[in-house]
Amino acid sequence: MFHSRLHFECDYGFLNNFVDMGAIAMTGFMLLSGYTLTNIYIEKNILDFQNLKRFYLKRIISILPLYYTIALLFSIYDLINGADILDYIVSFPIEAICLQSVFSTLFPFSHNGGTWFISCIMICYILFPFVMKVIADLVCSKLTLIMFTFIGILLWSPFVQHIFHLQDIYSNPFFRLLEFSIGCMLARLQMLNSLNKKNGSLFNLLQSKISLVFICAILVLGISISVNWGIPKDFMLYNWLGLPCFMCMTICLSNRRMLIGHNPRVLLYLSKISFTFFMCQVLPLWKISSAIMAYFKSEINVVKILLSFMVCLFGAMFIHHLIEKPIQKYLKTRLL
Repeated sequence: MFHSRLHFECDYGFLNNFVDMGAIAMTGFMLLSGYTLTNIYIEKNILDFQNLKRFYLKRIISILPLYYTIALLFSIYDLINGADILDYIVSFPIEAICLQSVFSTLFPFSHNGGTWFISCIMICYILFPFVMKVIADLVCSKLTLIMFTFIGILLWSPFVQHIFHLQDIYSNPFFRLLEFSIGCMLARLQMLNSLNKKNGSLFNLLQSKISLVFICAILVLGISISVNWGIPKDFMLYNWLGLPCFMCMTICLSNRRMLIGHNPRVLLYLSKISFTFFMCQVLPLWKISSAIMAYFKSEINVVKILLSFMVCLFGAMFIHHLIEKPIQKYLKTRLL
């Protein structure tokens, strides 16, 4: 919704203020990634050489083939449209090893406005085994203290950046690593809470559909009202609302009962193509949508919304089945 409004000028009516701030969802993605990985690896000796090797290979296989494909397609598109090939030659080594987010001013160059996230998440994956080793041995009180220290840094830093007009911190891997680590610690605290069988705790109270609906309402209304009041549209500045809401949402969605009534096959398929769907929005698919709308000489808003979604969806399905899935299958067979 955020990208379709940004690139394709879709109108979502009373939700426009909220949709305009859609990029705050990246905080949720980082939290969720750290949270899920912790649940998978907390009981394993991840620093064992074979386990460490397998962990890194699995991340490489799941991320890099699609990343390289999208980066190549976008670069070809840029070069056809007159971009300087020397710029791409110079930036290639940095982008190939996913370090472009370290160079904050590289964000607007080429595909980096969309794939900076890959750089941040790969840096988090590299450091994850060591984060896991630290938090695995900490008691609840120390974990809570560290987590709230990280939260404090994330909430205060955007004000420093905004007041002193510093470089934007949206794609800064340090702050994204803090969000990722908070997700790791949140998962660990929930596990310790479960082991201690604290039935009346906040973790247990949040695990209901009513809680999820209530938190979503707070997020949507809070952001909509804040934007309407004139609070600057700085994505990281809105972490004061987004961060606690995404933390609570993650706990809500960890309850398996939340899946009752949903088709697991559909959920699994959407899960498989979700990363591809995100990456497809880096490509100039919005221009394809515009060309289709121009051909039919239509500017109907509902059609624009559905068309932009379907173009990205079919693009994701096409790339997943014809490129991503075969490459991953081959690499898994050879490397794992």
